[in-house]
Amino acid sequence: MRLWHSPLRRGAAGVVVLLAALPMVSAEATAAVTKPVAFHELRRLARPQSVAYASGDETNTPGDPMAPSRSAGPGAARNRLHRSALPGARSSLRAALVNLAADRYAVRQHASAEIRTALAARMACLVHAAGPEQRNRLTELLRFNANLSRWALACMALPSRQRQAMFAWGLKPKLLPLVAGAFSRRASRQAAAARRLARRSDPQVDWILARLLSSPRRLVYLSTMAALWTHRPTPALVEILWRFIITPSVFPPVADQNRVVRFHGRRITVPRLAMLNPWQRLQDSHYAEELLAHWKPPGVASLLTAYARRAAAHPAEPNLFSDPNMMWQAKNYVHLFMIFRPSAAVPFLLRLTALPPRNVVSTIFNRQPTYWDSRTTALYLLILAAGQDPHHYHFFHSPWYGGRWLVPAAADETKAITALTAWCRSRAVAPAATEPVGRPATAP
Repeated sequence: MRLWHSPLRRGAAGVVVLLAALPMVSAEATAAVTKPVAFHELRRLARPQSVAYASGDETNTPGDPMAPSRSAGPGAARNRLHRSALPGARSSLRAALVNLAADRYAVRQHASAEIRTALAARMACLVHAAGPEQRNRLTELLRFNANLSRWALACMALPSRQRQAMFAWGLKPKLLPLVAGAFSRRASRQAAAARRLARRSDPQVDWILARLLSSPRRLVYLSTMAALWTHRPTPALVEILWRFIITPSVFPPVADQNRVVRFHGRRITVPRLAMLNPWQRLQDSHYAEELLAHWKPPGVASLLTAYARRAAAHPAEPNLFSDPNMMWQAKNYVHLFMIFRPSAAVPFLLRLTALPPRNVVSTIFNRQPTYWDSRTTALYLLILAAGQDPHHYHFFHSPWYGGRWLVPAAADETKAITALTAWCRSRAVAPAATEPVGRPATAP
């Protein structure tokens, strides 16, 4: 196709790489001036990759994206036309990159203006498309460039060494589509990028996967969880999944659900639908629990213990033991507790059962007397930790509150607490003493 020979295609590639590399300059400008080798590496990254573009017998190597074609055909005239839009662009741009770290403020401002002018000139070469096919392809390239720029801006928040490694890794031609897809505004492209990134073992991949796993978009975080099934667990990924499992869902007040636009004396209500996402994340938390159960990383036992410790130290704070509205978090916690069985959490569970009951719920559900309070879940976990049968203590599984283990009455719970406390005392296990903890129980 003729587009593969067109200088517009080569110019687009130059802008993509240049815009991705420029944000690194302002942060590393001082090192670039004092260390010529580092600046030479930066210029190499900012230079478009050598790619052969062939159409018939014509072959171009765009070391300079505005370089004319080697053949004297009609394409050469177009190359000369676009080259004229950037007189001395390469030399002035390199000088401007160095001047970004100049001592004088006016010099730095002038350098920034020169770089903006150079970028605008390259953009001008892209936007003058001749036909619908070129316009469609250039539209995709401009979106590609915008996605790559978002990745570069996100990398700027990383520590210096990690940032340099991320740029050196992500600017490789084969990885550019993956990086751009992960930072796309389209959820479908982010999901596709997550599936491809999870199959790689590069250390830089984990940082991008962590960002995708933290996405508020349901398609993105669910696709990332599914893709991580065969990926190696890392502490950062485990922490995100853990927060996903136990963090209470925050539902905005009703007054904040809608925004009002005043249009010449009239009020237009714009619904925000903010309630939808917390409910979806709440229902999807069990997928994160399934992934941790599949991985079985060693740090989950410590997370389970730390949560029980903070809940015992802050019983008034919202936590899955005392809040009946956190039934999804409680179910996830119980499932993980059954898998990892953290013995270090037992003293804190004993402490929770020794506290006065709170948020008591006593009712009849499906003709069955049902009782629950802030001690019930901790008591059930103690029975599991002791290796005993919950039915022996009159526990039964009820579909109430999404399916939980409950007791018929408060007296049954009191008798079970007395029996379990004596059993633990006979094995030299005592309730944990109260101690201040810096963060509330909802922290992982």
